[in-house]
Amino acid sequence: MSALAPAPPPETLREVSRTIRELQDALEQLDVSIEKPSRSARLSRWLRNNRSFTSVTTLVFLMGIAAGSYFLGLRIYKLASAKVDTRVAAAFEPAKQELQSVESNSRRLEGMMVILQSKVLVQQIAALPASQLREHREELREARTQLAAVDADTPGFWPTTFQLITLLSRATSAVETEKPKEIVVSNVSNIPFAGELGERVVLVGQIKNVVFNDAVVRLDPEVHLENVTFNGCVIIFPNTTKPSSALREIATQLLSSNLPRATIRGS
Repeated sequence: MSALAPAPPPETLREVSRTIRELQDALEQLDVSIEKPSRSARLSRWLRNNRSFTSVTTLVFLMGIAAGSYFLGLRIYKLASAKVDTRVAAAFEPAKQELQSVESNSRRLEGMMVILQSKVLVQQIAALPASQLREHREELREARTQLAAVDADTPGFWPTTFQLITLLSRATSAVETEKPKEIVVSNVSNIPFAGELGERVVLVGQIKNVVFNDAVVRLDPEVHLENVTFNGCVIIFPNTTKPSSALREIATQLLSSNLPRATIRGS
């Protein structure tokens, strides 16, 4: 009698048992897939067995209804979402307007503070002797930069701007303003102005293509300037609470200029 083979170790038996269970599970899944084919496979089999015109037409009709229902649902969803968005926007509109009003008032208050500070600075420096004006050029230039960023509709903007430009032109010019006699320059074009140092002139009407050097220039309330250059001039604005649009344009360009040299392109 032959000797019996030694029994395999327990680990080998467990490994074989696990392999057998995995194979059984795979076979069961395969049977299920065969017994229950996928939807596409069932549809393909149905089409093969029912290829009549009526059946195909019915299927296409049903698919069209399904697709139409889907897209109609999307459309309704979008319309509902748009309606909800509109209602939400309408609900927040008062708050939005209030925030905009607060922001506008804040900018207006900031502008009024800049104008007030500029006015105080002008009054303080204007009270100094003429020999000390040049010492405050940078302060005036900084005030000019801040004033240029303010809304022109802010109360007091134009009178303060006129005073600041006049004082800055005095601080950056070498001419004296004591000469009492004024020369009226009215409706001139394409001529250089040749006068003595510190000559006083009044610009009236339409002034075009003219260069003024080292003069004291007073602007008429209704003057219009086009391509007019000031080199080292003192520029004096009229005392008016309602300046013309041309005068406002001149002041706007002077605010952004680099005095003592400035050119007015048009007003």
